[in-house]
Amino acid sequence: MSDITAMRTLIILPLILLLLTACSSASFVYKRADWFINWAVDDYISFDREQQTLFDAALEDWLDWHCSAELPRYGEYLQDLSAVLSKDELRISDTSLLGFSERASEAWTASLSRALIKTPKILESLSDEQVAQFLEELDSRNKHFQKEYVALNATELEKLRVERVRDAMKRWAGSIDDGQQQLALEWARSSDNIYGLIFTRRLHWRDRLQEIFSKRPYDNFKVDLSELFLRPELLLTEDERGRLAASQQSARGLLQALDRSLSKRQREHLLVELGEITDDITRLSTRDCGSAQ
Repeated sequence: MSDITAMRTLIILPLILLLLTACSSASFVYKRADWFINWAVDDYISFDREQQTLFDAALEDWLDWHCSAELPRYGEYLQDLSAVLSKDELRISDTSLLGFSERASEAWTASLSRALIKTPKILESLSDEQVAQFLEELDSRNKHFQKEYVALNATELEKLRVERVRDAMKRWAGSIDDGQQQLALEWARSSDNIYGLIFTRRLHWRDRLQEIFSKRPYDNFKVDLSELFLRPELLLTEDERGRLAASQQSARGLLQALDRSLSKRQREHLLVELGEITDDITRLSTRDCGSAQ
């Protein structure tokens, strides 16, 4: 998720599933989702009263749709994932992982597409001062990204990658053993460092956004904005797309290796964690969507 630009937050970033991983109650998150999203957006732009009214209405529409239409899909996704991970005789394959990745991408695109129905009108109404404020915040975030990831030397990057795997294993499997730590280390040392590529993409994305804003108002504003959000790969060269695809394949390879290495206790812990989130999502989508807001 490190290459997702801050602008996606502004057009109602679907944070819900991510928030669920840090919260035991989906209802708790959904009842406060409008606050979470408004708080995140406020980091980038201060809306005037009319813009805030339009944004609040768009946000309510998106949350209602997301709860009723998308949460059931999330529940099915997690049930299918749990079913694959619970099979003792068969470990997860690259094809299966790729399929889950594609389904997650489709859910993301659906949420973003829905958000893009109403928010371009709000974005087109931004004053030059508001646009400048937003671009300044993007620049600040990009500088932070560069410092935190791009400026790392090989040893620092290796340490960061291993720490992330260790944290994820402790979160989902309850622990990490020496063999799994070694798998993480081998992956960290052999994987392509794509943070520079991601940083360049962020800069290109920011510049394209500024170009779109600079031409307001114009007939293709919504079309160009939607393309920027829904097809960011157009900013990449063929070689860059290949590097990203290879990096994703390498990450899937690590996931497969870790899956094969799980002890019985770790697998049970993982399935319990997934099951609790799945139950919470199912309960919310079938009973509480109408009252969640």
